[in-house]
Amino acid sequence: MVDLYGRAGRLEEAIRFIEAMPVKPDSSVWSRLLTASRVHDCLDLGIHAGERLLGLEPGNALIRHLVLQAYALRGTREDTFRVQRLQNEHQLPKLIGESWIESKNKVHSFVSGDRSKPYSNLLFAWIDQISIEVKQIGRRQGLCIADEEKEEVVGVHSEKLALAFAFVCSQPVVPRSIRIVKNLRMCSDCHRMAKHISLKYGCEIYLSHPKCFHHFKDGHCSCGDYW
Repeated sequence: MVDLYGRAGRLEEAIRFIEAMPVKPDSSVWSRLLTASRVHDCLDLGIHAGERLLGLEPGNALIRHLVLQAYALRGTREDTFRVQRLQNEHQLPKLIGESWIESKNKVHSFVSGDRSKPYSNLLFAWIDQISIEVKQIGRRQGLCIADEEKEEVVGVHSEKLALAFAFVCSQPVVPRSIRIVKNLRMCSDCHRMAKHISLKYGCEIYLSHPKCFHHFKDGHCSCGDYW
């Protein structure tokens, strides 16, 4: 029910439903509310959900990472103290994405920012060109809170590298179907790029991560931009 209310943008009803539950809400409930808050750009409610998640799973580095981003976005003096306290209490690891793609019966692995492969220059050049095209497309609304560190920190995200590999290393044939698995939720920028690629090249992209399964086709995604 919380997920349905969230998808419909009825966040006030979602929180009232949670407060009226006869049992104590667990992590899955607060996680659904956090997702809805992120998609519908409701920062205070997102922080509320994140703090409840952190109370249930204090050792979860991913939840702590999301809450820190939310505090930084709100930017009040109290939030600054909270960020400093959380950072002092726990040494947070960098959350770096890894993606896997199969090509010619072989699985290839890509880590965000990795330039060690012999064909890396070709991949990054292809991504740069596609990124220029994607920048002309307007960004969707929503909180800039992501599971993975920003590309300014870790480099180009791994699913972009996997997508580039699918096209660069399959020339001159354009792939019709691409399947990728990732260890972290994809960010909105990578999601927007995948939609653009599916439209430009007329291909289908299947991308699975712990939060959602995405099927990109004709510039659209099966998730309806809600993940």
